[in-house]
Amino acid sequence: MCAYYIILLKIVFKNFGGSGKKMLVPLTASLYVPGTLDDSEKVLVDVGTGYFIEKTMVEGEEYCERKINLLKSNYDQLLEVAAKKKSLADETGAILQAKLKQLAPVQ
Repeated sequence: MCAYYIILLKIVFKNFGGSGKKMLVPLTASLYVPGTLDDSEKVLVDVGTGYFIEKTMVEGEEYCERKINLLKSNYDQLLEVAAKKKSLADETGAILQAKLKQLAPVQ
């Protein structure tokens, strides 16, 4: 998803052609304010908890790529853990069913 936004930003900056162009800046999903493009080679990168770092376009791309790779790695690890937990839950369910079957004839 981040790669999509990088491509979109490149297209926007290419079409604007430089500084001084007027644009609408999104503050929220439904609130936009008028703004002026100052420097098309610099971007603000959200590093979390309301902190932003000014970077060049290339540095911003590299940051996004690192973030994407980290998220993919965490996602893969999470899938492995979830598969192990599901397997353990299935085993536990099977053992519980077997014990319930053993207790049923006694009653």
